[in-house]
Amino acid sequence: MKKRMMTACIIGSILLLSGCNEKVQQDVPALLEPAASLNEVAVVKRGDISNRAIYEAQAIPYTEEISFNSEGIVDKMQVKLGDTVHKGQLLGQLQGAEENARVIDVENDIENNKSEYEEANVNAEYDILIMEAEKEQLEKQLKKVSKDEKKKLKKDIAVKKMDIEIARQKLKNDKEIQKIELGELERKKADYEKESSGLFLYATMDGIVTFAVKEGDRVSASSLAVAISDNIKIYVKSDFVSSKDYERAERCYVKYLDTETEVAERPYNASEVKELFKNGQPVFSYFDIKSDNYAFKIGDYLDLYLESAGKNDVLILPVNAVYFDDERSYVYKKDGDGKVMTDVQTGIKSTSFVEITGGLEEGDEVYVKP
Repeated sequence: MKKRMMTACIIGSILLLSGCNEKVQQDVPALLEPAASLNEVAVVKRGDISNRAIYEAQAIPYTEEISFNSEGIVDKMQVKLGDTVHKGQLLGQLQGAEENARVIDVENDIENNKSEYEEANVNAEYDILIMEAEKEQLEKQLKKVSKDEKKKLKKDIAVKKMDIEIARQKLKNDKEIQKIELGELERKKADYEKESSGLFLYATMDGIVTFAVKEGDRVSASSLAVAISDNIKIYVKSDFVSSKDYERAERCYVKYLDTETEVAERPYNASEVKELFKNGQPVFSYFDIKSDNYAFKIGDYLDLYLESAGKNDVLILPVNAVYFDDERSYVYKKDGDGKVMTDVQTGIKSTSFVEITGGLEEGDEVYVKP
């Protein structure tokens, strides 16, 4: 199982959210015809750029996405949307898991053996206590009997002491054997669990199920199977913010009712993000709240700010002239009546402009997005 970056809004009515105000990121459009006029291009020019970019965001519950480690068809699901679960709880299993029921069998053997051993040990300890009490009674009688009877009692006491010693040693040996046998069963259980680990799904935290696949669904290894949300712990979901932009910013915070709260980026899987962009699917970023003092609650809409030092007299382009993905930034540079995809290096980005630090020169013309 692994925890993955959230890729869809899975907060249902059980969490009392009205929905997600999300923008769909589109594939890079192909410009099939050259621009007919300068109104359809932007010119690289020098200017001042502000130090703040704003993104739409929302407060959502902390959520963990859980996956099977094997590909297969869901055979059984023990939970459904809205269920409360606890860490370690079995959530579901794939077809073929029944063939690995040895795990359950050995678990039952362990529990049964533990119970039997405990009962046997208690009985053995009780028998020893009885023998010790009988020995004490014989020792008391020894003081009261005649000289002729003392010889027999002393012999009985010696035998009783030997019986007690033998019983204690046997109990000690039995416990050692029990420990070895339970250890062997635990080893088998670990081996069986390793063999079948990919076929079973367990909760990684306490919380409420906000997404669950259904019996009969086919799942791939590491694809989302169950999402568990914590209604107490909150984090922030926003329009996609690349790690490059986040790292360039000197400050990252959300604003709600004129109150600012610092947040920190939750790392994401770059290859997953790239695939989502490629397929035209929505992509979002997630942030941890760095303070315990905040005024917003789950479902509230926020503004996410990235701030860095402003710059003057630098090369800039409108935001809609530059394309971004997680690995590169590029433009469609005008070349006569045609166009050339050109990689560029960017600096700070505001809501309207992007700083160009490499790949273009002042006066170059590039196509803008429709």
